[in-house]
Amino acid sequence: MIPFQAGDRVCGYKKSFQSLFQEDAFEFGVGRLDFHLDGLRGVRVGHLLPFLLAQFLEQLFGDGDLALARAVAHAGGIVDDGADERVVEPYLLSHVAHDDLAEIAADADGQQPARGDGLLYPEPDGGAVGPAWGVNSEYGRLHDVLLCEPVHFEWLPTSSISRATLRSGAKFDRQLALKQHREMVQAYEDAGVTVHYLETDEALPYQVYARDSSFMTPYGAVVTQMHQWWRRGEYAPVIRFYQSRGIPIFKMVTAAAFEGGDFDVIEPGAVLIGYCGERTQEPAARQVKGWMEEKGWEVKLAPIAEHYVHIDLMVCMLAPKMAAVCPDITDDRLLDWLRSKDIEMVPVDYRDTMELGCNVMSLGDGKIISTARSKALNRTLRAAGFSVYDPDMTMFTMGGGGVHCMAQALRRDPV
Repeated sequence: MIPFQAGDRVCGYKKSFQSLFQEDAFEFGVGRLDFHLDGLRGVRVGHLLPFLLAQFLEQLFGDGDLALARAVAHAGGIVDDGADERVVEPYLLSHVAHDDLAEIAADADGQQPARGDGLLYPEPDGGAVGPAWGVNSEYGRLHDVLLCEPVHFEWLPTSSISRATLRSGAKFDRQLALKQHREMVQAYEDAGVTVHYLETDEALPYQVYARDSSFMTPYGAVVTQMHQWWRRGEYAPVIRFYQSRGIPIFKMVTAAAFEGGDFDVIEPGAVLIGYCGERTQEPAARQVKGWMEEKGWEVKLAPIAEHYVHIDLMVCMLAPKMAAVCPDITDDRLLDWLRSKDIEMVPVDYRDTMELGCNVMSLGDGKIISTARSKALNRTLRAAGFSVYDPDMTMFTMGGGGVHCMAQALRRDPV
């Protein structure tokens, strides 16, 4: 028997386990529990956990039902609903002691396991709950946000906006960019939001727009696939971040290019997905649509012109049933769809929209991060009772992204 301490990470045994995968069977003990795994040849280390859970439950409760093992794995943030019963991705392995497993199993009620710190995200049809890390809206109270410091940021011809900036002869000021970013961070911190940061990489100048390289759902993060060569590597620091924090990864886009700014949750159970044919492409949009529909969500696909970059440039949720919208460039069918959901639309004109004036970040509790240049929207929001933070963000808006583009909500109160 090989000793194995309860609570240790399976990943930590990768080297010592490596030779075992040339064998057909493996046994080890944990206290009074004995584990036997067979059919191991060619199996990846990270795929062990469902088998261990099933045997653990069988010995603890006399019930070897793999469905229950999956419930415990799901409750611990180890595996998502759509994962194969025999597969757990290595980067989702959790640090779970046996006492924790027993507690989770004791809390499980049918297919409704308790999870994490108690934040529950019911699916639209009332099914299984989602992770403590996650969002089911764009306006629930924000607790944690993912940003990236602009230490390697520079303007590149990424969009119609940044290309116009470069043609204008405007000069990028890195020190000003750093100052503006710090002011935005201060707004989050003043609102009580915990700020997390991606590891910076000098080969990735546009990773400061942290919304694009992944997006969050009630079921965990989705890692996207960037179209432009100078952004393709952004998946690496994103995966490392989620892995290091134990945040579940729900899916990874594989069908084509997809950027997170085109995933726009309108309300729990309804999401708007944009695609322009370049930075987000239709096959990937339909792939994401399928994943959300499997969870019972309504999905509205919205083709947009490449000129408008992402759907969150023209539609951004402010609060329940309220969105900032640019009616000048938003398709009438999409406007009708929003009206059918009783969404009050706060209009933003074309000029302000192309300066990312519509691209705002709701913090929940009536608080919004906007920008100093979005004066008309800021006045309207304050008149409606919102508290508005409005830092000057011109070094970033001229580069093609606003405050919503720069932030990935990691955890919001469910609504």
